[in-house]
Amino acid sequence: MEKNKTIKPPKGIIERYFSECEETGKPLAVSDLALALGFESRIDLLKYNENPSYAKAIKRALLKIEGYNERKLFDRGCSSGARFNLASNFKGWGDKPDNTLDETDEKLDELLKQISESMQH
Repeated sequence: MEKNKTIKPPKGIIERYFSECEETGKPLAVSDLALALGFESRIDLLKYNENPSYAKAIKRALLKIEGYNERKLFDRGCSSGARFNLASNFKGWGDKPDNTLDETDEKLDELLKQISESMQH
């Protein structure tokens, strides 16, 4: 990603993007939002939402797109595309459950068990 390529305040650009989509009936898409903001890929946008200066505006915009796609899950003929979009662009929507917390708990339990055993010897 180029350093601070556009992002002069993104809120106005984001509002224009959503207004244009509403006026034209164009579906909401992460890649289109990325282009509107001057990014060269949707991945750059997804990474940039960690920037504290713009995180709130970008996270809210992504949430709006996520909600749009979530509602599409209930539309006949649109659910598979919406499901793919959600799994590709938003955390927690993949086919596989997020087991990272379970794995962390297991590792922590094993470590505590080892510490306990070493203290008994």
